[in-house]
Amino acid sequence: MFRSAVKVVPARALNHNDDRPDDTEVIAFIQDMIAGQCLNRLQSNHPLASSLNQLVDTLCQTKRADIDRAVKVSIQTSKTAIETAHIVSDLQQISEEVEAMAAASEEMVASVREIKDTGTEIAEKARISNDATKTSALAV
Repeated sequence: MFRSAVKVVPARALNHNDDRPDDTEVIAFIQDMIAGQCLNRLQSNHPLASSLNQLVDTLCQTKRADIDRAVKVSIQTSKTAIETAHIVSDLQQISEEVEAMAAASEEMVASVREIKDTGTEIAEKARISNDATKTSALAV
């Protein structure tokens, strides 16, 4: 991961105007890059050191951008999960209300059948009563 302390690889003494970092410095620098130490720099005027420093800058910027994107995706995923939970909760409430309405409808259907049956009984008794009244009227 990132370290807050800057480790500067010291520039070696210049020999015959050649300030190229030696292989040990380059290997140590590369190992630091692999370990995620983005603040380390090779101290040299040599083009190799400059290129390696630019490479580590680019890699670290890319790494930071990737981390930023991952955090944004994580945040958006969390927001989506929360919204989904709200929707599921609303759907559960709607489902419960629909079930209550279905139960009430079934009770109404049962009541209507009971009223129908009672009406049928009353109609039958009225018919019998009517027949009895007609019979009585003929008898009188």
